[in-house]
Amino acid sequence: MDAKHLYRITRTANRFLWPFILPALGAIWLFSRSARPFFRERLGLRSKGEAGAIPPTIQGGAKILFHLASLGEAHAATPLIESLSRHQSLYLTTTTITGRAALQKKFPGIPVSLAPLDLPDLWEPFLKSRNISGILLFETEIWPSMMLCANAMGIPVGVVNGRLSSRGIKRMGRIKFLFRPLIGLLDPVLVQSATDRDRFLSLGAHPEKVILTGNLKWDSTKQPVHPDQLAHLEGWLSGGEIQLLNPDQKPFRLLLSSMHPKETELLLKAILAYPEYARPLHLVLAPRHLDHIGEFQESFLLFPSYQTRSGSGKQSGEPNSTIFLSILDTYGELPSMPSLCQMAVIGGTLEPIGGHSPIEAAQAGIPIVIGPFIDHIRDLVQTLEEGEGVLRVKNPESLPPILERLMNSGEEAKWIGSNAREVCERQRGAQQRTLAGLEGFLLKVSGSRKRVSP
Repeated sequence: MDAKHLYRITRTANRFLWPFILPALGAIWLFSRSARPFFRERLGLRSKGEAGAIPPTIQGGAKILFHLASLGEAHAATPLIESLSRHQSLYLTTTTITGRAALQKKFPGIPVSLAPLDLPDLWEPFLKSRNISGILLFETEIWPSMMLCANAMGIPVGVVNGRLSSRGIKRMGRIKFLFRPLIGLLDPVLVQSATDRDRFLSLGAHPEKVILTGNLKWDSTKQPVHPDQLAHLEGWLSGGEIQLLNPDQKPFRLLLSSMHPKETELLLKAILAYPEYARPLHLVLAPRHLDHIGEFQESFLLFPSYQTRSGSGKQSGEPNSTIFLSILDTYGELPSMPSLCQMAVIGGTLEPIGGHSPIEAAQAGIPIVIGPFIDHIRDLVQTLEEGEGVLRVKNPESLPPILERLMNSGEEAKWIGSNAREVCERQRGAQQRTLAGLEGFLLKVSGSRKRVSP
């Protein structure tokens, strides 16, 4: 089956299913308050915020649609978006509301919206009304209807920072006859690693279009941290440390970065069960999804007192423990936090999620601890392991002895952190390779002419 036939089947199915889709959309609007503010965007319609973000100088010009998934991808793609926006009109879409908010704040002069539902009857008018002349997908954002509509309209689609996890390749492999036409449309396919290159090729990417450029996340750490933000975070952390016993002994700050509820509970219980630490311990917890913060409540209650960045925590008012918990329940501040801590545990690696980026911690030059589940960050972890800049644990119970050891051995902690920072410095350059790999795509976009959909 080729892309042309797959497009026709998808469009026909979409129109046949509208009598069922419309009631479902109505139910979502009625019963989901969180969905209402962005409901128009999910249908491909303009929102007030989007319209206000479009500067007059680019309203009539052809644009590249740059699509990302969530907040983490928004941070990683920021340097590339900055570079492209200097010479090319862009339109940004995201899958998540947090990603949308981050991009809108960072790029007030570029239109940003949530991506429409993946239906041809939504994507076609969306692409036409925004005058989209090219599409770039970040990492693994494979949207069938978007891609098929773009192909039918003569709009080229490429991938930057391309990545396919082992779970993703297995899922796509089961229905390869559907994914091969989609992957075959991509030009270029700029991938993070040799493994990703082989996986895209196995799904039908054209060899001459697949280019190994490296992981843009290594370059995303180049963004400077504002001194005022660091000062505010340091003041918040120091304010919580007055709850610790032994105030004359400097606490050891352990960052629990991008954590999920279950692994947080297991990790905190393991830390609290350890007999004794050499120094007071300040745990700085950054939950991965703040819209699910209620799922962390049982973990918070393990502590007699704790503080939250938003100010909703409970404090006893007097020192009562050698371990204190601070909860970073705000968006956008996590990249600054590693430089204020002495060690980091990377979330999503202690339960089968696949892991989140360790690069901010590596750039800060602090020891990094990573669990066994690294499917999403395998190449990052392997690179750090080769440079002796990361420690691996099998389970949460394995962490406390390592924590105690690094508390007592400042030289070892300094050595591991220094190795991690050096790895970051060596790995930079993906930004330049990506821009070079996009030259043909940008030329094609500038000369593209959309044709009428069949």
